[in-house]
Amino acid sequence: MGLYYGGFMKIPLNAYVKHLNTITRILTDAPRKILVFATMATVFVSFYAGSTLKIDSSRNELIDSQAPFRQTYDAFQEAFPVFRKTIIVAVEAESGFETAEATRILHDRLKERSDLFASVFSPSADPFFRDHALLYLDRAQLEGVLERLVEAQGALSSMATDPTLRGLFSLLEMAFDAYSRGEASPQTFMKLMDQVSLTGERLLNGEKGDLEWSDFFAEGEFGPTLQIIVIQAREDFSHLISGRSAIDAIRQTAAELNLTPENGVSVTLTGNVPLAYEEMRAVGQSVGLAGFLSMVFLAIILGFGIRSLRIIVAILITLTVGLAWTLGWAMASVGALNLVSATFAVLFIGLGVDFAVHLALRYQEAIEHGESNCEALNVAAISTGGAVSLCGLTSAIGFLSFIPTSYRGVADLGIIAGGGMFIALIASFVVLFAFLAIFGPPTGRAAGASFVEATGRLFHRIAHHARLISVLAFGVLSGSALIAVQAQFDFSTLTLKDQDSESITTLIRLQDEGIVTDYAVNILAPGRAAIPDIEKRLRALQTVRDVQTPDNYVPQDQDYKLELLEEATFLLWPALSAEPSPEGLSPQQRLEAVDGLMDALSSLTFRQGDQDFKRSAERLYGVLESIRHKAGAAEALDDLEQRLTANVSQPLDFLRTALQVDAVLFDDLPQSVRSRVVTSDGRVRIVGLPVEDMTDFEAMKRFVKDVTREFPDATGRPILEAGVGEIVVEAFVTAIAIALTAITFLLLITVRRVSDTLIILVPLLMASCLTIATSVIIGIPLNQANIIVLPLVMGLGVDNGIHMVMRFREDGSMENLLKSSTPRAIILSTLTTVAAFGALSLSIHQGIRSMGLLLTISMGYLLVCTILVLPAMLYWRARSMAGRNSGLANGSD
Repeated sequence: MGLYYGGFMKIPLNAYVKHLNTITRILTDAPRKILVFATMATVFVSFYAGSTLKIDSSRNELIDSQAPFRQTYDAFQEAFPVFRKTIIVAVEAESGFETAEATRILHDRLKERSDLFASVFSPSADPFFRDHALLYLDRAQLEGVLERLVEAQGALSSMATDPTLRGLFSLLEMAFDAYSRGEASPQTFMKLMDQVSLTGERLLNGEKGDLEWSDFFAEGEFGPTLQIIVIQAREDFSHLISGRSAIDAIRQTAAELNLTPENGVSVTLTGNVPLAYEEMRAVGQSVGLAGFLSMVFLAIILGFGIRSLRIIVAILITLTVGLAWTLGWAMASVGALNLVSATFAVLFIGLGVDFAVHLALRYQEAIEHGESNCEALNVAAISTGGAVSLCGLTSAIGFLSFIPTSYRGVADLGIIAGGGMFIALIASFVVLFAFLAIFGPPTGRAAGASFVEATGRLFHRIAHHARLISVLAFGVLSGSALIAVQAQFDFSTLTLKDQDSESITTLIRLQDEGIVTDYAVNILAPGRAAIPDIEKRLRALQTVRDVQTPDNYVPQDQDYKLELLEEATFLLWPALSAEPSPEGLSPQQRLEAVDGLMDALSSLTFRQGDQDFKRSAERLYGVLESIRHKAGAAEALDDLEQRLTANVSQPLDFLRTALQVDAVLFDDLPQSVRSRVVTSDGRVRIVGLPVEDMTDFEAMKRFVKDVTREFPDATGRPILEAGVGEIVVEAFVTAIAIALTAITFLLLITVRRVSDTLIILVPLLMASCLTIATSVIIGIPLNQANIIVLPLVMGLGVDNGIHMVMRFREDGSMENLLKSSTPRAIILSTLTTVAAFGALSLSIHQGIRSMGLLLTISMGYLLVCTILVLPAMLYWRARSMAGRNSGLANGSD
């Protein structure tokens, strides 16, 4: 074997080869025992992993708690614990009263679940805000509401006294009489006619729906149609993904209360917990889909490349066993998977198969050369085991380089996947060799002859243009490096999520409506006296749309509004003090009321220009006629009366309280409100809301930069994510430096030639620069998920070079190398890796999709560089050495 074999130093190599030879003998002597032991270990580890598997969906736990921005954020949450683990429930219905009622009953029911929710808060469900609702309207809104109420005073009095079909229809008949006497068509009563018609049409169609008197009198201004409940969830360890119990409980409660789209009510969720939960669920679905597809693609590629069912089965079993062992290692080493480390399974499939492929093809090559089964396994171990082991070490370095960083997300991935590379290496020797020792050599036809012929033609052309290819390679490396330095990092976590998910669409909707956003900044003022100055400075920032202070919770212009309410109370008092008749209508009285209204409608003579009034009257007449002549008309009219009068008392009850309130001071606010803006020691929370959409990371960068320049101690999710981004970038640079330094050092002490080390590293550097340059060109910024690509490429990209250079040294020439199994193994292992990473690019999670896409691109570049640039450099160097040797020989003559 010469001084050293395959590039290893003499003493380490001899000892290592002796160990491989010993292990192979043990495996071939007792393969069944080995497989039984491996099976038992797999079953045990799988049970252990399944029973301890946990997934942490919190992003806050992925970073160092000692980081200054993290400490500021934690201090804010310590001051206002109600903002930890928040869930924002958005409730929407057709009218403000429907929304308020739905919000109230959902709020009250959720407050009963103290086992899941530490606090449940909704302004619209709080009696204080309901009683003072008119004071919280702006001037124009309040004037409009009161004007319509005064105009409808007669209707209010009539319905308050007689809340039946008779009272309602008598009210309409009086309006028709006024019209017949020449008065203008009353717009308010046209709206009431249309509402009665709509309610009757719903009855005829079997649909639900009552007449909303609040909308008739105030056009929905008693409350918005979109309202929220803010919930603080408790820690949840009962499910695989944290937060699921709270989210399921909210959805189940809403369904039990019939707060569903079918009943005209929409209940959607956003906030920290739903955003993290949906993202983690998307990650799980993405990894599951990618894992399945990668195994399918892997089987297809191996089928075309190896053409031996026995070897393919052996490889797939080895891979499955290694994956189970790695999952057990993950639970034992880090305890829980996170948003980044959850991808280890697909990465393992793409990378762990490489070792088995190289060993299996070297074994197949030995069988084709006439070696016995046991001897072929020994040849594979001795000939390829050194290169495979070195590649396992370099691949592990690519992952392990993340461990010293302060970004726990990738540090955990480094621990899991780094250990997984060693596990894959062990499984490749133990399980693969034991399986082949039991079931014997493959019986399928060889797949290498045509491949050797094809690669022979390719490498002949490469040899002819070796110098040109090498020079062009350095030019491409320089050009791509210039483009790569323009790469940007997107620190926003929103861009990683499914933009069509409920939590994202709800967050955007609430932000657009100006109701609430999880992406605002918070500033703690030392006391109330500091509010004006901070508010003024915040409002001066171009990226800040609005500023919220404790004063926002106190009604403005109260003196003026209280005067209006006092006047309205005097004018509306007859209606508000009226007592309803205790007697209901009999079926006959309902029929008479309907007949009377139909007669009044049929006798109307419409004036020119009153087409809208005419259409409303004809519509109402048609609806009443259909109900009047419907089978079971008496029951239908009873149902109609219930639908038309069920809510008539709501606006009256509301007005009796809302018109007679006193002025409100901050200290009058409920404790549930004050505790959200002022701490027990008097510090005050001031909120800055962004102008732009926070799903755009450039907009978020502008917002964070603008605010932190003026307020360095500001905090909030945008600032937290920006800080995480800085840590991730720092981790990225650290990991690359560690990986490149460690791999270069390892190559120097094993390959022992600077020229060979450079030849192995150049394709690696080319693929890295080309990958980042491509991301710049096609517009894929680096993010918290795909930033792991470059350090991984450092660890993985060197593998192909190691195999090529070490086999070249073993065989002594490029011609012999081309006839070996190594080129085919390189292409097959790269294609299987591309297949696994390509499956990741089909993920629904944007971050994992971009990771898979960049990894696929990088492996494609690695393959091209390995089969094109690396051989060219070997040819060029060989010719240069031959020329120098020839010159030396001629000189000696």
